[in-house]
Amino acid sequence: MRLGLQIPSFTWPGGPEAIAEHLGRIVRTADDIGFDSIWVMDHLIQIRGVGKPSEPMLEGWTTLGWIAANTRRARLGLLVGAVPYRQPAVWIKAATALDVLSGGRAWFGIGAACVGAAGALVAPILPFQPTTGLSLSVTSFNIVIIGGMGSLVGAFVGGLLVSVAESLGAVFLKPSLKELVSFSLLVLILLLRPAGLFGRRAA
Repeated sequence: MRLGLQIPSFTWPGGPEAIAEHLGRIVRTADDIGFDSIWVMDHLIQIRGVGKPSEPMLEGWTTLGWIAANTRRARLGLLVGAVPYRQPAVWIKAATALDVLSGGRAWFGIGAACVGAAGALVAPILPFQPTTGLSLSVTSFNIVIIGGMGSLVGAFVGGLLVSVAESLGAVFLKPSLKELVSFSLLVLILLLRPAGLFGRRAA
């Protein structure tokens, strides 16, 4: 049996100044007692269920570099990498650099259709209600309208703007108000550009 260690939180006594010391001690201990692998998350902010959005969240690849410098044997990887955060070349360069500097201990995988598969697996065990998926439908509506109807580039830019707006709203206001922030962005865009950012005005 092989055991891996996931480090989901960096909120430790001493505040941000003490993170490097605590993290180094934890991973050295895990490496010494025989953990096969060490993993960190790849989020811009802390996720609900683990902590508050305002809690410290380190960038994944940089953190793995620090962990590599403090370990000798354990394999290293991101639990799930957030693909939109980085260009493909940056992903490959970061993974190969970590692999070289850690002596071949980096893990890197690419997944496709994971969300669809997860939905298919979870659907039978979750109750279905008339409101199932409503929040995602509203978010999708906001994205399409902000970007402009019929524009693929607009949908991409709209999705980026909505995700950033909701993340900032969760951090600076409250997680429960993040949809209000994206709705406010929608109203602002409609006031300034009724056809959306990349939509065409009707002739």
